[in-house]
Amino acid sequence: MNLRMKLALAFLLLIIVPMCALGIGMFLVTSHTIEKKYNQQAEYALQAISYNIENVFQQINNVTDNGIATSVFQMALNAKDPTKQDLGTGNQLSLNASQRNFRSLLYNYPFISYAFLYDLRSSENNQIVSIFTKENFQALPFQQFKVHPLFNEIQQLNGVPKWLAPLEYPELTGIEPVFTQIRLVKELSYFQNIGVLVVQIKKGEIDRIFRHLQISDSAQDTSFLLINEEGLIVYDPAGIYNGENMQNLGAESGSYGPGFSSVRTVFDGKESIISQYHLKNYNWSLVSVTSWEALSAETNAFAGWSVIIILLCLLAAMIFNLFS
Repeated sequence: MNLRMKLALAFLLLIIVPMCALGIGMFLVTSHTIEKKYNQQAEYALQAISYNIENVFQQINNVTDNGIATSVFQMALNAKDPTKQDLGTGNQLSLNASQRNFRSLLYNYPFISYAFLYDLRSSENNQIVSIFTKENFQALPFQQFKVHPLFNEIQQLNGVPKWLAPLEYPELTGIEPVFTQIRLVKELSYFQNIGVLVVQIKKGEIDRIFRHLQISDSAQDTSFLLINEEGLIVYDPAGIYNGENMQNLGAESGSYGPGFSSVRTVFDGKESIISQYHLKNYNWSLVSVTSWEALSAETNAFAGWSVIIILLCLLAAMIFNLFS
């Protein structure tokens, strides 16, 4: 082997190959670091968002707890004319002290959209008592509700509130994007089941939580979703994926369980990081989907420049070897 070939081989093995190895190693380490740091930020953000969402639901739980404790719902069911029990439009003078206090409480929470009662004691099993009216909404008749799977679940919860997300049970909650609370109402003296309370809240209160939210500089490429245990997207602040299934978009719905998890996969045709945090007291998971392209833009630029530098070095070596 002549000297020229020895110099070319030495240049290739001692300079070019180590540079390539170093570039690949730095790219992999940087990508892993970006993914790890993003996961930490996503976990913190999703926990904070989940806390705010749960706080909204807990406020409504407190409102309905107050209504049960002050016998407001029992009075509505026992009224001679239940159709005139609407606390939203009723005459303030015609209400007793408990009803007036509860009505004031309702007005402190303007995101309540609708509230009504099913009377479990009605001989006709179809009595619906309005508490807070809503236009263009037809409540599911009690005869249909009592054969619905949710009816038995509400009975088994024995007064603990059950929350439904939009799109989960449209036959019961309607097609509007509202969150719905359903719970048993008990008579306080003997703790008998006397009614089922249904309360709906507007999604605008949940929208407010996501407004101006940022996880990182790539927030414009991040989507937040609320999914149920079947992987159905029940709430999307951007309104793009409502009603879609995570599995149909490329993500496995069975991978979402308690706590926090994150995976790099394909979502809706794009490589993304999908992070999920399961709400502690509800059967939903809060999910963030961030484009990997947006996260790795700087790393990809660095890798591109590294490749260009290595190619220029190879070209220079070839020219030097050719004319030397």
